Amino acid sequence: GLGPAAAGSPGRYLQEQRRARGMSLEQLAAATKIPKGQLALLEADRYEELPAPVFVKGFLRCCARALKVEEEVMLGLLYEREREQLRSRRRDTG
Repeated sequence: GLGPAAAGSPGRYLQEQRRARGMSLEQLAAATKIPKGQLALLEADRYEELPAPVFVKGFLRCCARALKVEEEVMLGLLYEREREQLRSRRRDTG
């Protein structure tokens, strides 16, 4: 299994951790009470299609708990991603 940094994104890390535990999306949905479709969007890092960012953080926290992963690690990846997007947005506006 790759470390969080190698996974690069919260969704990818989430997916790796879930698979490492031999869990299906259905099982994770049952464990977290998060609809399977929304978990699939999370794993694909398609946050724009999910409810507000506060939900995304809550979902990642829930998933981290269900998978026995450090919540800080999962959220750290999310913050890293957000910073990266801010940086690239600034580059675009130049």
